[in-house]
Formats: sequence, structure tokens, C-alpha cells
Amino acid sequence: MRTIDARHPAVAAEGVNVQVSLGSTPGGVFPSGRKALVMLPLVFLNTGTRALTLSAIHVQGPGAALATNPLGAPTVQLPTPLPPRQFVDIVIGLSADCTVIVKPLPQISLVVVDDQHRTHELAVQIPDLDAIWGQALLPGGCPSQT
Repeated sequence: MRTIDARHPAVAAEGVNVQVSLGSTPGGVFPSGRKALVMLPLVFLNTGTRALTLSAIHVQGPGAALATNPLGAPTVQLPTPLPPRQFVDIVIGLSADCTVIVKPLPQISLVVVDDQHRTHELAVQIPDLDAIWGQALLPGGCPSQT
């Protein structure tokens, strides 16, 4: 079962609309080196009328980055097609640098290319990301510093 939170659409130009929600597969927070790894199963829905291609995912914020090889899993295969009105499941990893004391919620944006080869950067809000990211800040989220 897939559900999309329609309260947080990412909208750029007419016909370029992507909604992002958490998927149903398990995610979680895992220590990895000097970082906490936040696994996010995501569901993307292109609600627009044009075929899109997801070409990049940007993560911004102190101590936050896109994990290129989360827990040994294959890197997110980009570019990825986002056909109109179809769901696409992608698991991404976010890393939280444990040496950064204050780690606010990261800002996530998608870079999509439309059918006319125009690039759009869409800021997205992922429901419950704040609660999941917060787990990386709790004891056990970061590896023990001995």
C-alpha cells in the first residue's frame, strides 16, 4: 500500500509537480563510522502531466549529506524516470555527521528534467522527516566515541 501526503507537494512550473512521502518498507537510524545513517524509504509521485526524470537529490544543512552508499546498499540509481501519475519507490540514505553538535532538519530538494529538457529544482518536505532525523540525535544514533 502506498499513501501520498498531498499537503506537501513540490511544484515548479505548470505540469511539473512531484509529491514525496515515506514508503512502507522499514527505514531507521544506524551508526556508521563517525556518522549516523538515516535510511529513508521514499515514494515519489509525479502528479503532473509531463514525464519527468529525477536527476539529482540535494541535501543541505549543517552535518547533513546524501549518503552515496547507505549500509552497503547500491547507490540510488539516477537518473530515474518519474512517469506521470505513477509511483516510484526509492530508498535514500542521509548521513548525520556526529561531530556537528547542532544538526537542524536538513533541506531536501529534487532536481528533475522535464520532457522539453528543462531542469527544475523542487524543494520538498517529507512528512515525519523531523521525527526520523531526530532519532539520529538521540544516544545510540551516533557511534560511541571511545
